[in-house]
Amino acid sequence: MHIARKYKNCHVTGITMSPTQKEFIEQQCKIHNLTNVEIKIADITTHEMEDKYDLVIVVELIEHLKNYELLLRKISNWMTPDGLFFIEHHCHKTFAYSYESLDEDDSFT
Repeated sequence: MHIARKYKNCHVTGITMSPTQKEFIEQQCKIHNLTNVEIKIADITTHEMEDKYDLVIVVELIEHLKNYELLLRKISNWMTPDGLFFIEHHCHKTFAYSYESLDEDDSFT
């Protein structure tokens, strides 16, 4: 939302698995009269797209996955050659966060 407000000429695409999060963001966009935001509901581990982005920001995702290399390779395919990448990663110096996928064939977890 901050980027969409500050840079009115850019197009912001968000990906979430949460329908309620999508609805909340879309409501906020209406309140703030933002027409440059698109929110998609998708599973990042299977989502494919041909669009290219100048900036990719990943928030509250990587700690749920074990195969970082596959995720980063996928994201790099979505970026322009000079694109910027920011990733936020919650971690602990002693205790690992363990997330087990329900799907044993999921190569990301």
